[in-house]
Amino acid sequence: MIFCAGQMNCSTTVDYCIAADSSNSILRNEDDFSTLVGIIAGIVDGLNVGPTAQDSRVAMVKYGRDVFREFNLTTYTDKDTLVNVIRNVASLTMTTPGGTNTPGAMEECVRIFEEQGREFAPRVIIVITDGVTHYAGETDAFEQERLENATAVTVAANTINYGIAFGSRVMGVIDRATMELLTITGNNSDRVIISPTLDELANLTSMLTSTIGCCEQ
Repeated sequence: MIFCAGQMNCSTTVDYCIAADSSNSILRNEDDFSTLVGIIAGIVDGLNVGPTAQDSRVAMVKYGRDVFREFNLTTYTDKDTLVNVIRNVASLTMTTPGGTNTPGAMEECVRIFEEQGREFAPRVIIVITDGVTHYAGETDAFEQERLENATAVTVAANTINYGIAFGSRVMGVIDRATMELLTITGNNSDRVIISPTLDELANLTSMLTSTIGCCEQ
């Protein structure tokens, strides 16, 4: 998918990969994880998921320090089933806590696209987090470099990236969180959502589902 000047065109045939932050800061707070699951379910419910070649497909990875592939693009083709699986994802095995490996999750999405992506379908990565990338003992500069490298991998794979940061925790790291989300999206602020409150998030998620999978051409 290429972004260029002109009329907005929205495709209903898209391969999506959702990278869901399941790091320790989220797992410690049941409300935060429930919010994360609700965000993902709401986004997917607004997509044209189905079994035909014209429909969209969704994969999901979860990540803390490690990255875990929750399901593939080909696992669920019925939207109601997919949304139900997502709403119950909290009962499944979580990733190992101790870090927030956003770069690794983005690279795993690329691997999914390389394995299962359709040549004719645009590829969209949606990163959802409550904070910023970190490995114990590493500097912010190191983490930013890792994120830039991962973003370069997604650019080479021709993906369109969205970044969502939610919850009160993100306000304590707002400058760095904003920088990271802009890095992920290629400095496209239209694909960045930062929402400290649930009410705000509900409105923004609705806006996101009305434009995701769209390009300007």
